[in-house]
Amino acid sequence: MNYRHKPRLMALDPVPTAFLGGERPNHAGEILARVDQLDRMARSIKFAGGVLRKARKVSIVEDDRFFRESMIRLLRSLGYSVQGFPSAAAFLDSPSLAKTIVLITDICMPAMNGLDLYRTLISSGRPIPTILMTSYPDDAVEARALSDGVVCYLRKPVDEQHLARCLRLAIESGETTEENS
Repeated sequence: MNYRHKPRLMALDPVPTAFLGGERPNHAGEILARVDQLDRMARSIKFAGGVLRKARKVSIVEDDRFFRESMIRLLRSLGYSVQGFPSAAAFLDSPSLAKTIVLITDICMPAMNGLDLYRTLISSGRPIPTILMTSYPDDAVEARALSDGVVCYLRKPVDEQHLARCLRLAIESGETTEENS
């Protein structure tokens, strides 16, 4: 192969100094320590709707353990503090109920379904912006849920971008509710 121009190699700074607090680390151990420190900071403080919030959670109620765990991983990768629950009763009995800013719940679950969980929260005076998910979409259930005030109705498998939009809407609607209280 004959190249007219030799490719230029650019020197890249492998670790941006601004990311590491403005100081250039001396060795890999210092880099890892700083990354761990930043990771801990990111987990304790979340950015939501333009306001820094501490200890506010997205709660996922899903009886399918594997789907619940994959949703938890997805939401954490998007920067949210997340806790999962295997049933509506487990969520209602948990201390996380008071810290939940958005509830994501499956519709079809044993004992109490997701729509009943949402209605229970409303009737008990704890309105939490809610996103419903289902593997068995039903237009009548979707229309009823949305008219009752559910933020989004998602079909499984959940599209990551659609979920991210729904989370932003839910957080904004929760902030609006808090401002009007």
